[in-house]
Amino acid sequence: MGSIEIKPFNVHLFRSINYYLVYGLYGQLAFLAERWASIEIIIYADKQQYDKYFGKEHAFSISNHTYEIDWFLVPLLTENLKLLGNYKCFAKKALRFAPALGWVLSLSENVFLERSFEKDRIEIQRQVTRLLDYKSPMWLHMYPEGTRFTPTKHKASIEFAKEKNLEQLKHHLQPRTKGFVTSLPPMKGKIPAIYDFLVAFKTDNPEDHKPTIINLIQGKSLTCHIFIDRIPLESIPDNESEQEQFIRDLFIKKDKMKESFIQTGDFFKLSEVKDTNHSKRKNYLPSIEPNILVSKYTLSYDLLLSNEFTLWRIKIRFYKYRIFSSILHNYKQNYCNV
Repeated sequence: MGSIEIKPFNVHLFRSINYYLVYGLYGQLAFLAERWASIEIIIYADKQQYDKYFGKEHAFSISNHTYEIDWFLVPLLTENLKLLGNYKCFAKKALRFAPALGWVLSLSENVFLERSFEKDRIEIQRQVTRLLDYKSPMWLHMYPEGTRFTPTKHKASIEFAKEKNLEQLKHHLQPRTKGFVTSLPPMKGKIPAIYDFLVAFKTDNPEDHKPTIINLIQGKSLTCHIFIDRIPLESIPDNESEQEQFIRDLFIKKDKMKESFIQTGDFFKLSEVKDTNHSKRKNYLPSIEPNILVSKYTLSYDLLLSNEFTLWRIKIRFYKYRIFSSILHNYKQNYCNV
């Protein structure tokens, strides 16, 4: 909480300290997923782009919201990219008032939405503009569907598509385009690319555990497949109606790839999705290797070590700030009051 006092005077120092505080908290989610449940994440991405850009630039990522444990996956990915402390997301404003979690989300400068577009329009642009002032790479994540996929919500989504004469999606909800479109103007010239995610789990075999919170807590191993397409922001149209169609087309593409994955275990075989690297499967080899299974009894030690390291780094930055403040105070006393 002490970092709040610094923010009005030095926002970059506040963010530097907060990076380690947030890492210590979000890192526990990553430990739970990676060490306890031994989630294996297989990334399908252009190898050259992964090595050159991923984790090295400001990024705006979007993905489907299909599973209970989606909220664990992007933090786990950003932890592997060494920018978990600068991971941000769009969240419901109600979460802001949740004990513990809400405080973390608020202090780590996430973007909160009220689900009222007239109110959200101004807030989105204000908060996104503020985040783009980060000096180190920052990752902002959005679920354009606005809520997690369920049969009931999918039925409502189908009715909406019929009413608006939109292409019906089999495995996803219709994306809510306004939040996406409103986020784009402040990003021009500051965020190089959008990272388009498609997250999928194989659940058709009896031995495949379903991606649920209960299975995660019980430590049941899971294998997650994530396709990531880096799309330069400059390739997105400037017209709002074309931007709305752009995000809808991305979800049509996701839907075809998800159907192909369900039928064949391959994102591309039946999806008719053309990609310059599709024929070169080596470019879609996992960029993150499966993690070695670590004994579940080491979890508490890992958490302790992580938090001790976090506090050590914060202390160093705090003492640097105290020393700088002392020097500045002495300078003012000796030279400015003459």
